[in-house]
Amino acid sequence: MTSPQNTPQQQPGQWTPPPGSPPPGYSPPPGYTPPPGYQWGPPPPPPRKPWPARHPVLTTLGLLGVVLIIVLPIVAGGGSSTPGSAPAASTSAHPKAGQPAKPQQATKALLSRSGKGNWNSPPFHVTGSPIKVTFRFSGNSSLGSGDNFIMDVISPANFDDLSIANTIGVHGGKTTTVYPSSAGQYHVEIQATGDWAIKLTQR
Repeated sequence: MTSPQNTPQQQPGQWTPPPGSPPPGYSPPPGYTPPPGYQWGPPPPPPRKPWPARHPVLTTLGLLGVVLIIVLPIVAGGGSSTPGSAPAASTSAHPKAGQPAKPQQATKALLSRSGKGNWNSPPFHVTGSPIKVTFRFSGNSSLGSGDNFIMDVISPANFDDLSIANTIGVHGGKTTTVYPSSAGQYHVEIQATGDWAIKLTQR
């Protein structure tokens, strides 16, 4: 009595040759060409999908992280400069370290006086720099209407006559700047009928 042959059991997922195929381990004779479409051995595995297709969630999170790394420095810097650029140099007018600031020239009072009517001042010395003159007058009327108010800064030696005011009115005033032709002795001449006050300064 012969014992039955043991038939190998097919494991799940194991490739099984189609009916009529040669047994496993069979090699075709030299010069044999299999018919079209016939394949020896198990079929090749299907192509594997790329990593981004197999992990879409991780791919999306990675792209978002890259965008945040690029955008956040630009937003934090106000968008005025590219990442890694050096800050613009300061263009302030402050003196350099170790360089003393130029001292401001003190203002010198040339003349300060108040009075009424016509008046000629005593002479005073001026340099060639500008003279700042402030004047005001009031009650400059003899017949109920405004009279002349005239003021000049004069240097006979320099042939220089700096006109400060030449107006008609009961009251008025302003601050102006005049420029002497050169240093020397000057005086003020005022023609008025009312009260006045003047002040002359120079740096």
